[in-house]
Amino acid sequence: MTMPSHNEENYCTTQPWTWRDRLRHKLFPSNYCPLPPAPASYADVVVVRTVVSLSLIDRVRVLLSGKLTVETRTVTENVVGGTVTGSVAYPSL
Repeated sequence: MTMPSHNEENYCTTQPWTWRDRLRHKLFPSNYCPLPPAPASYADVVVVRTVVSLSLIDRVRVLLSGKLTVETRTVTENVVGGTVTGSVAYPSL
């Protein structure tokens, strides 16, 4: 069954969607992360998806501050030249 995502692109699943899947999709929609413009010489993309589980006290802290910081570091065997990065954040289950 093919269901439209939040950004109006389609994706396919081999399992039929249950009412729970539909509810999850409505309450916790994902956001599309567009690939930023890059020179033609750039050949690959690194995608980092971070899922954060918070303790009850940390949930209260995020509720009060309205901020959650996710930091990602990448170590490479090559010297990093120019890079282009795009990021998106959204609540999820």
